[in-house]
Amino acid sequence: MLRGYRALAAPALALVLAAPVGAETLADAIALAYRTNPTLESGRYDLRATDEGLVQARSQLRPSAELDVTGTYARTVEGRTSQRANPSGPEAFDRNSNQAEVVLTQPIYTGGRATAARQSAIAAIRSGRETLRGAEGDLLLSVITAYVDVRRYAAALGVWHASVDDLEKLTREIDARKIAGEVTLTDVAQAQAQLSIARQQVVATEQALEAARTDYAALVGRDPGDLAEEPTLPNLPLRVEDAFELAERQNPELQRAVFTEQGSRANIVAAKAQGRPTLSLRGTAELSGKAVPYHLHDQDQGYTGAVVLSVPLTAGGLVASQIRQAEDRNGSDRFKIEAVRREVDRAVSYAWNQMVTAGQQADLQDEQRRFAETQLDGMINEYRVGLRSTFDVLYAQQQLRDAEVALLGSERDRYVSAATLLRQAGLLEARAIMTGVQLHDPAKHLRDVEHRNAVPWDRLLAALDKAVAPRARQRTLQQPGISGETPVIVAASTRPAQPSLSRSLPHVPIAGTVGRSVPVDHRKLH
Repeated sequence: MLRGYRALAAPALALVLAAPVGAETLADAIALAYRTNPTLESGRYDLRATDEGLVQARSQLRPSAELDVTGTYARTVEGRTSQRANPSGPEAFDRNSNQAEVVLTQPIYTGGRATAARQSAIAAIRSGRETLRGAEGDLLLSVITAYVDVRRYAAALGVWHASVDDLEKLTREIDARKIAGEVTLTDVAQAQAQLSIARQQVVATEQALEAARTDYAALVGRDPGDLAEEPTLPNLPLRVEDAFELAERQNPELQRAVFTEQGSRANIVAAKAQGRPTLSLRGTAELSGKAVPYHLHDQDQGYTGAVVLSVPLTAGGLVASQIRQAEDRNGSDRFKIEAVRREVDRAVSYAWNQMVTAGQQADLQDEQRRFAETQLDGMINEYRVGLRSTFDVLYAQQQLRDAEVALLGSERDRYVSAATLLRQAGLLEARAIMTGVQLHDPAKHLRDVEHRNAVPWDRLLAALDKAVAPRARQRTLQQPGISGETPVIVAASTRPAQPSLSRSLPHVPIAGTVGRSVPVDHRKLH
């Protein structure tokens, strides 16, 4: 009666993991997400906006021109006194005039403001590029995770469907043997309970598969089809020490913290520059005269040229406070670099250990699966000759299915943790793991816009402003000192009583935090 059951009970992994020729690959999914994912596209445009900060900083040393045109009209009506003084004159008369003025200003020295703005803009651009790298790495990691999750749950669903088929055949066999009086009702109940558990696993795995498919579609932009086996990821460090070293040099979050500190250092220069004098050239051309009727040859012309030196004298302590504020914020950013480094090292260590552990578990679970196959084959043969009970066969079948599903989970964890390790090491980028995809070049937009509206003396004035700009002084970072005493938790004054559950909350509000109820006059509502 168990003829064919042994073949059906063979592991389904090879079948469910196989994909047809021409199936969608992981590279296809990553390339599509890299090209079309709206979150990544949004980050690219954010960086383009940040690039404009450098153009705006450079404009502080470029000439500016302004045209002011003013037209005036006045009507005067004389009073009695004025009329008696001039009886032959008109009682009212009109006047009109116009003035057009062009002002051209060329900064020569900004006290270092332009230099600080340029340094801050460059730091912001570098930080923005690292933010974009981090967003790209997060996207690729999410795509990889969704991809392997779809394959894992599809494979697990195949395993559980095969388990249901096997258990249905076994249940029918046990029913027949029950009728023949060879087994008891307990054997039937055992088989049916195991079948019910397998069906529950089918339902739960279907839900997990659909959730993974939804994640995939949201990231890639289309539903997953037949997915090919994921390839081995490139560039994986061979030692954890190599991973730590790579992360310290290339992790996006750590690099962003470094560039953020550079930007706050430039803000110290900007704060100091507020107390420095500025020097500029100013030229003015002016036309003024009667507006109506207008004749150009009747207009008065005026031309002036000036060298303007502005020297701040006092700001009531504002500049000194701004300098201290900028120095303290820079100190905060310097500490944040170390905070991020520790977090990155923690993430690298976690990903490495998870990858190693998942690999070891997968090897052991593959070994367990092979033993479970042999055990199930033996159980079936011994069951046929009455040497094994129904429970023995059901237990062996369940052990095989559990081993197969656990193996799928460990293989998934090993792959995802390897991708996570690459992400933390700064290597999970399209340019690092793929070929055949058009890469986004963040530097191209900056090259396109950086020198727009440039003038021939840009470099000369920038070099002059930088040469005499103030320097950023970084304070010595301070931390709480060492007391010299052994740290000890303060002893409790009383032994805590056995606590009881809290069953209500305080309901008295803090004074002044709630309104006052106003009685409603219902007669006024009608």
